[in-house]
Amino acid sequence: MSRLAALFNVEPGEGRLVSMMFVYSFLLGTAANFVQTAAFALFMIEFDTQALALVYVVNALVVPAITFLYLRLGKRLPFSSLLAANLGFLLLLFLAFRFGLGVGGARAVIFGLPVLFQIVANFGPLAFWTLANRLFNVRQGKRLFGLVWAGYWLATVTTGLLIPLLVRWLGTANLLLLAAGAMAGALVVLRAISRAFAGKLAGSPATGPAGAKGPAGSLFKNRYVLLIFALVALWWLAFFFLDNAFYGAAAAQYPSAEQLASFLGIYLAVLGVMTLLSSIFLTGPVISRYGVQVS
Repeated sequence: MSRLAALFNVEPGEGRLVSMMFVYSFLLGTAANFVQTAAFALFMIEFDTQALALVYVVNALVVPAITFLYLRLGKRLPFSSLLAANLGFLLLLFLAFRFGLGVGGARAVIFGLPVLFQIVANFGPLAFWTLANRLFNVRQGKRLFGLVWAGYWLATVTTGLLIPLLVRWLGTANLLLLAAGAMAGALVVLRAISRAFAGKLAGSPATGPAGAKGPAGSLFKNRYVLLIFALVALWWLAFFFLDNAFYGAAAAQYPSAEQLASFLGIYLAVLGVMTLLSSIFLTGPVISRYGVQVS
Protein backbone atom coordinates (compact mmCIF):
# COMPACT_ATOMS: atom_id res chain seq x y z
CA MET A 1 0.00 0.00 0.00
CA SER A 2 2.87 2.37 0.80
CA ARG A 3 4.35 1.85 -2.68
CA LEU A 4 0.95 2.46 -4.26
CA ALA A 5 0.51 5.65 -2.23
CA ALA A 6 3.99 6.80 -3.25
CA LEU A 7 3.22 6.08 -6.91
CA PHE A 8 0.14 8.32 -6.81
CA ASN A 9 1.76 10.92 -4.54
CA VAL A 10 -0.64 10.28 -1.64
CA GLU A 11 0.86 11.35 1.67
CA PRO A 12 0.29 9.64 5.05
CA GLY A 13 -3.17 10.30 6.50
CA GLU A 14 -4.74 11.06 3.11
CA GLY A 15 -5.48 7.51 1.96
CA ARG A 16 -8.97 7.15 3.39
CA LEU A 17 -10.24 10.46 2.06
CA VAL A 18 -8.68 9.91 -1.37
CA SER A 19 -10.22 6.42 -1.61
CA MET A 20 -13.69 7.62 -0.68
CA MET A 21 -13.57 10.54 -3.09
CA PHE A 22 -12.32 8.21 -5.84
CA VAL A 23 -15.31 5.91 -5.31
CA TYR A 24 -17.61 8.94 -5.19
CA SER A 25 -16.35 10.20 -8.55
CA PHE A 26 -16.57 6.67 -9.98
CA LEU A 27 -20.27 6.44 -9.16
CA LEU A 28 -20.95 9.93 -10.53
CA GLY A 29 -19.12 8.98 -13.72
CA THR A 30 -21.12 5.76 -14.02
CA ALA A 31 -24.40 7.63 -13.78
CA ALA A 32 -23.31 10.31 -16.26
CA ASN A 33 -22.06 7.80 -18.82
CA PHE A 34 -25.27 5.77 -18.77
CA VAL A 35 -27.36 8.93 -19.11
CA GLN A 36 -25.25 10.35 -21.93
CA THR A 37 -25.37 7.12 -23.92
CA ALA A 38 -29.12 6.60 -23.50
CA ALA A 39 -29.96 10.26 -24.07
CA PHE A 40 -28.16 10.77 -27.37
CA ALA A 41 -28.77 7.30 -28.75
CA LEU A 42 -32.54 7.68 -28.33
CA PHE A 43 -32.58 11.34 -29.36
CA MET A 44 -30.58 11.04 -32.58
CA ILE A 45 -32.73 8.15 -33.83
CA GLU A 46 -35.92 10.15 -33.21
CA PHE A 47 -34.70 13.64 -34.19
CA ASP A 48 -31.96 15.29 -36.29
CA THR A 49 -29.12 17.73 -35.71
CA GLN A 50 -31.42 20.72 -36.24
CA ALA A 51 -33.48 19.55 -33.28
CA LEU A 52 -30.25 19.09 -31.32
CA ALA A 53 -29.42 22.74 -31.96
CA LEU A 54 -32.81 23.63 -30.50
CA VAL A 55 -31.96 21.56 -27.44
CA TYR A 56 -28.95 23.79 -26.84
CA VAL A 57 -31.31 26.77 -26.65
CA VAL A 58 -33.49 24.90 -24.15
CA ASN A 59 -30.36 24.09 -22.13
CA ALA A 60 -29.53 27.79 -22.00
CA LEU A 61 -32.88 28.40 -20.30
CA VAL A 62 -33.31 25.33 -18.11
CA VAL A 63 -29.82 24.88 -16.63
CA PRO A 64 -29.40 28.49 -15.40
CA ALA A 65 -32.91 28.40 -13.94
CA ILE A 66 -32.13 25.25 -11.95
CA THR A 67 -28.78 26.71 -10.94
CA PHE A 68 -30.52 29.82 -9.61
CA LEU A 69 -32.87 27.66 -7.51
CA TYR A 70 -29.91 25.60 -6.29
CA LEU A 71 -28.08 28.72 -5.14
CA ARG A 72 -31.17 29.93 -3.31
CA LEU A 73 -31.55 26.55 -1.68
CA GLY A 74 -27.89 26.73 -0.62
CA LYS A 75 -28.74 29.68 1.62
CA ARG A 76 -31.24 27.56 3.56
CA LEU A 77 -29.58 24.14 3.83
CA PRO A 78 -26.35 22.98 5.48
CA PHE A 79 -23.62 22.19 2.98
CA SER A 80 -23.86 18.39 3.22
CA SER A 81 -27.65 18.49 2.94
CA LEU A 82 -27.38 20.69 -0.14
CA LEU A 83 -25.13 18.17 -1.88
CA ALA A 84 -27.49 15.35 -0.91
CA ALA A 85 -30.43 17.33 -2.30
CA ASN A 86 -28.47 17.79 -5.54
CA LEU A 87 -27.87 14.06 -6.00
CA GLY A 88 -31.38 13.17 -4.85
CA PHE A 89 -32.82 15.54 -7.45
CA LEU A 90 -30.76 13.89 -10.19
CA LEU A 91 -31.85 10.44 -9.02
CA LEU A 92 -35.53 11.42 -9.21
CA LEU A 93 -34.99 12.90 -12.67
CA PHE A 94 -33.54 9.62 -13.94
CA LEU A 95 -36.53 7.68 -12.65
CA ALA A 96 -39.01 10.24 -13.98
CA PHE A 97 -37.52 10.17 -17.48
CA ARG A 98 -37.46 6.36 -17.54
CA PHE A 99 -41.10 6.29 -16.50
CA GLY A 100 -41.92 8.89 -19.14
CA LEU A 101 -40.34 6.78 -21.87
CA GLY A 102 -42.76 3.96 -21.04
CA VAL A 103 -45.98 5.97 -21.29
CA GLY A 104 -47.68 8.09 -23.95
CA GLY A 105 -45.90 11.17 -25.23
CA ALA A 106 -42.50 9.48 -25.21
CA ARG A 107 -41.33 11.66 -28.14
CA ALA A 108 -41.48 14.75 -25.92
CA VAL A 109 -39.56 12.87 -23.21
CA ILE A 110 -36.91 11.84 -25.74
CA PHE A 111 -36.51 15.48 -26.76
CA GLY A 112 -35.75 16.31 -23.14
CA LEU A 113 -33.10 13.61 -22.72
CA PRO A 114 -30.13 15.73 -23.90
CA VAL A 115 -31.33 18.44 -21.50
CA LEU A 116 -31.25 15.82 -18.75
CA PHE A 117 -27.66 14.99 -19.67
CA GLN A 118 -26.69 18.67 -19.57
CA ILE A 119 -28.19 18.94 -16.09
CA VAL A 120 -26.15 15.90 -15.02
CA ALA A 121 -23.01 17.29 -16.69
CA ASN A 122 -23.37 20.48 -14.62
CA PHE A 123 -24.69 19.28 -11.29
CA GLY A 124 -22.76 16.03 -10.96
CA PRO A 125 -19.34 17.73 -11.04
CA LEU A 126 -20.78 20.54 -8.90
CA ALA A 127 -21.60 17.98 -6.19
CA PHE A 128 -18.06 16.65 -6.40
CA TRP A 129 -15.86 19.71 -6.74
CA THR A 130 -17.56 21.85 -4.12
CA LEU A 131 -17.05 18.96 -1.72
CA ALA A 132 -13.42 18.49 -2.78
CA ASN A 133 -12.82 22.22 -2.27
CA ARG A 134 -13.88 21.86 1.37
CA LEU A 135 -11.91 18.67 2.04
CA PHE A 136 -8.56 19.45 0.40
CA ASN A 137 -6.33 22.48 0.78
CA VAL A 138 -4.63 24.11 -2.22
CA ARG A 139 -1.42 22.10 -1.89
CA GLN A 140 -3.34 18.84 -1.68
CA GLY A 141 -5.55 19.83 -4.57
CA LYS A 142 -2.59 20.27 -6.91
CA ARG A 143 -1.40 16.76 -6.09
CA LEU A 144 -4.67 14.89 -5.71
CA PHE A 145 -7.48 16.46 -7.73
CA GLY A 146 -6.45 14.61 -10.87
CA LEU A 147 -6.30 11.34 -8.95
CA VAL A 148 -9.63 11.58 -7.12
CA TRP A 149 -11.43 12.64 -10.31
CA ALA A 150 -9.83 9.76 -12.22
CA GLY A 151 -12.58 7.57 -10.76
CA TYR A 152 -15.01 9.40 -13.05
CA TRP A 153 -13.01 8.43 -16.12
CA LEU A 154 -12.42 4.88 -14.91
CA ALA A 155 -16.22 4.59 -14.71
CA THR A 156 -16.47 5.92 -18.27
CA VAL A 157 -14.10 3.19 -19.44
CA THR A 158 -15.70 0.28 -17.59
CA THR A 159 -19.32 1.21 -18.27
CA GLY A 160 -18.50 2.09 -21.87
CA LEU A 161 -17.12 -1.37 -22.50
CA LEU A 162 -20.19 -2.94 -20.87
CA ILE A 163 -22.80 -0.83 -22.69
CA PRO A 164 -22.93 -2.92 -25.93
CA LEU A 165 -23.76 -5.97 -23.82
CA LEU A 166 -26.15 -4.09 -21.53
CA VAL A 167 -28.23 -2.62 -24.34
CA ARG A 168 -28.68 -6.10 -25.82
CA TRP A 169 -29.84 -7.44 -22.46
CA LEU A 170 -31.82 -4.51 -21.09
CA GLY A 171 -32.50 -2.09 -23.94
CA THR A 172 -31.22 1.46 -24.31
CA ALA A 173 -33.90 3.13 -22.19
CA ASN A 174 -33.10 0.99 -19.15
CA LEU A 175 -29.63 2.48 -18.96
CA LEU A 176 -31.43 5.25 -17.07
CA LEU A 177 -32.30 2.75 -14.33
CA LEU A 178 -28.64 1.77 -14.06
CA ALA A 179 -27.81 5.46 -13.82
CA ALA A 180 -30.32 5.78 -10.98
CA GLY A 181 -28.66 2.89 -9.17
CA ALA A 182 -25.24 4.51 -9.50
CA MET A 183 -26.58 7.84 -8.25
CA ALA A 184 -28.13 6.10 -5.24
CA GLY A 185 -24.69 4.63 -4.52
CA ALA A 186 -23.15 8.10 -4.81
CA LEU A 187 -25.63 9.34 -2.23
CA VAL A 188 -24.53 6.59 0.18
CA VAL A 189 -20.86 7.45 -0.30
CA LEU A 190 -21.59 11.16 0.11
CA ARG A 191 -23.29 10.44 3.42
CA ALA A 192 -20.29 8.38 4.56
CA ILE A 193 -17.86 11.17 3.62
CA SER A 194 -20.02 13.77 5.35
CA ARG A 195 -19.97 11.74 8.56
CA ALA A 196 -16.28 10.83 8.45
CA PHE A 197 -15.10 14.38 7.74
CA ALA A 198 -17.81 16.42 9.40
CA GLY A 199 -15.21 18.66 11.04
CA LYS A 200 -13.77 19.82 7.72
CA LEU A 201 -17.18 20.32 6.17
CA ALA A 202 -18.31 22.47 9.09
CA GLY A 203 -15.61 25.04 8.30
CA SER A 204 -16.06 28.08 6.11
CA PRO A 205 -15.68 27.61 2.36
CA ALA A 206 -12.66 29.02 0.61
CA THR A 207 -12.98 32.69 -0.21
CA GLY A 208 -13.00 33.94 -3.76
CA PRO A 209 -10.88 36.65 -5.39
CA ALA A 210 -10.57 40.05 -3.81
CA GLY A 211 -13.57 42.17 -4.57
CA ALA A 212 -15.81 39.23 -5.47
CA LYS A 213 -18.02 39.57 -2.40
CA GLY A 214 -21.22 41.56 -2.20
CA PRO A 215 -24.39 41.68 -4.33
CA ALA A 216 -24.55 39.43 -7.39
CA GLY A 217 -24.45 42.41 -9.73
CA SER A 218 -21.09 43.51 -8.35
CA LEU A 219 -19.52 40.22 -9.44
CA PHE A 220 -19.58 41.35 -13.07
CA LYS A 221 -17.58 44.43 -12.17
CA ASN A 222 -14.73 42.15 -11.18
CA ARG A 223 -12.22 41.50 -13.98
CA TYR A 224 -11.38 38.02 -12.71
CA VAL A 225 -15.03 36.95 -12.77
CA LEU A 226 -15.52 38.37 -16.27
CA LEU A 227 -12.51 36.49 -17.61
CA ILE A 228 -13.63 33.22 -16.06
CA PHE A 229 -17.11 33.78 -17.49
CA ALA A 230 -15.65 34.43 -20.95
CA LEU A 231 -13.40 31.37 -20.74
CA VAL A 232 -16.30 29.07 -19.86
CA ALA A 233 -18.61 30.63 -22.47
CA LEU A 234 -16.08 30.17 -25.29
CA TRP A 235 -15.33 26.62 -24.20
CA TRP A 236 -19.01 25.67 -24.29
CA LEU A 237 -19.52 27.42 -27.62
CA ALA A 238 -16.79 25.29 -29.18
CA PHE A 239 -18.19 22.19 -27.48
CA PHE A 240 -21.70 22.67 -28.86
CA PHE A 241 -20.48 23.06 -32.45
CA LEU A 242 -18.36 19.91 -32.21
CA ASP A 243 -21.09 18.04 -30.32
CA ASN A 244 -23.64 18.74 -33.03
CA ALA A 245 -21.31 17.66 -35.82
CA PHE A 246 -20.27 14.49 -33.98
CA TYR A 247 -23.74 13.19 -33.16
CA GLY A 248 -25.01 14.00 -36.65
CA ALA A 249 -22.24 11.91 -38.21
CA ALA A 250 -22.64 9.10 -35.66
CA ALA A 251 -26.40 8.84 -36.21
CA ALA A 252 -25.84 8.59 -39.96
CA GLN A 253 -23.56 5.58 -39.44
CA TYR A 254 -25.67 3.72 -36.85
CA PRO A 255 -29.39 3.67 -37.74
CA SER A 256 -30.85 2.09 -34.57
CA ALA A 257 -30.76 3.20 -30.94
CA GLU A 258 -29.04 -0.01 -29.84
CA GLN A 259 -26.32 0.30 -32.51
CA LEU A 260 -25.72 3.94 -31.72
CA ALA A 261 -25.67 3.26 -27.96
CA SER A 262 -23.15 0.43 -28.45
CA PHE A 263 -20.92 2.68 -30.53
CA LEU A 264 -21.14 5.52 -28.01
CA GLY A 265 -20.23 3.14 -25.19
CA ILE A 266 -17.03 2.01 -26.91
CA TYR A 267 -16.21 5.55 -28.06
CA LEU A 268 -16.61 6.94 -24.54
CA ALA A 269 -14.52 4.06 -23.16
CA VAL A 270 -11.63 5.03 -25.48
CA LEU A 271 -12.07 8.65 -24.45
CA GLY A 272 -12.08 7.55 -20.82
CA VAL A 273 -8.78 5.65 -21.20
CA MET A 274 -7.06 8.74 -22.60
CA THR A 275 -8.48 11.02 -19.93
CA LEU A 276 -7.85 8.52 -17.13
CA LEU A 277 -4.16 8.28 -17.97
CA SER A 278 -3.78 12.03 -18.21
CA SER A 279 -5.73 12.56 -14.96
CA ILE A 280 -3.58 10.16 -12.96
CA PHE A 281 -0.13 10.68 -14.44
CA LEU A 282 -0.16 14.16 -15.98
CA THR A 283 -2.60 16.53 -14.27
CA GLY A 284 -1.18 16.50 -10.73
CA PRO A 285 2.53 16.45 -11.65
CA VAL A 286 2.20 19.12 -14.36
CA ILE A 287 0.14 21.51 -12.21
CA SER A 288 2.43 20.97 -9.21
CA ARG A 289 5.58 21.66 -11.23
CA TYR A 290 4.47 24.28 -13.79
CA GLY A 291 1.35 25.89 -12.31
CA VAL A 292 -2.14 26.47 -13.63
CA GLN A 293 -1.30 28.78 -16.57
CA VAL A 294 1.12 26.37 -18.25
CA SER A 295 -1.25 23.47 -17.62
